[in-house]
Amino acid sequence: MKVYLVTKSNKADSLFSEEPINLSFALAKKKIYEAEPNAIFYFYLEDFTERKLQNLVTELSSVKSLKWGIIDADSIVKDPALLFHQGACDFIASKIMNQKIDKNRIEEAIDFANKQKVSTERKKPSKKNSQVFPGWSKLNAGKEYEFIALFASIDNYDSCRKKVGINHFSYMQEAVQKIMLTLAAKGKGLLWIDDGQGYLLLFPPNDIETVLILALEVLANIRLISFEQCKLTHEVLSLSFGLHKTKLPWQKPGKTENIVSDALNFIYHMGKHYTEQGCLDLTSSVFSELSAKTSHAFPDFGSFEETTVHRFLGFSYYKPSLLRPTKK
Repeated sequence: MKVYLVTKSNKADSLFSEEPINLSFALAKKKIYEAEPNAIFYFYLEDFTERKLQNLVTELSSVKSLKWGIIDADSIVKDPALLFHQGACDFIASKIMNQKIDKNRIEEAIDFANKQKVSTERKKPSKKNSQVFPGWSKLNAGKEYEFIALFASIDNYDSCRKKVGINHFSYMQEAVQKIMLTLAAKGKGLLWIDDGQGYLLLFPPNDIETVLILALEVLANIRLISFEQCKLTHEVLSLSFGLHKTKLPWQKPGKTENIVSDALNFIYHMGKHYTEQGCLDLTSSVFSELSAKTSHAFPDFGSFEETTVHRFLGFSYYKPSLLRPTKK
């Protein structure tokens, strides 16, 4: 049995009867994907926000068979039961932090996790049936629905317009719009917002990998697209993508100007201020639903507005800035 304590400081060391293995949060995010079967991770919450906690829980719950618990030093968790619904096997509230976390408690937590795993495997829920999308024509204006949101942006917008000329740039914009409409149709989605520089596409929430592959196909063929569809002879079109799964208030395309949504702002801010040229970024809400085979191509690349971001660099022109995770 291995006990890992994930913390920014050594304040929690004294909580354990036997000294745990200390890990930083950065190291733990790698370690959880290669954890031993009898290992358990305790995350010491200190100076956490609710959003940061939810992002952490989303990532932990996505790792199959991971055993983890929360030590809530700042009493940020409002409903501990929700943690157990999302896969936690232990919870240490601030008011009982004067009690030692001993070997018996840890063994009970691991035993609880193993029993929950058996119970879950017996149920075998259908992932497709868990997210029933009513269809675009049945969505009600003003009501929130869960979507896969894909933001695409023309990189170096102003300099590109100067280089190719205003007339040809307008032609190029039309070509990019057609590409986005085609991409949306293939994924059974729609082009929701289009301002000529950024394009926001929405898709039903139950097929993330299909949407991801469609975006990657565009990036992989960007040189051919530049020549054949955009008619560029001396420049190569550069697009970047951001993929996020979230709830958004629905309005029909063309009637979105009055939408007030933090989630919508986040998608645009990430796409315009964080995602690098020619890259594809995805958030933890998307990464958590990828297969193990696919997720290996998207390493943790820091965070944006307290949300973990994973980046695909495979088709990029490599620059030093792309190889360094950033935090905004």
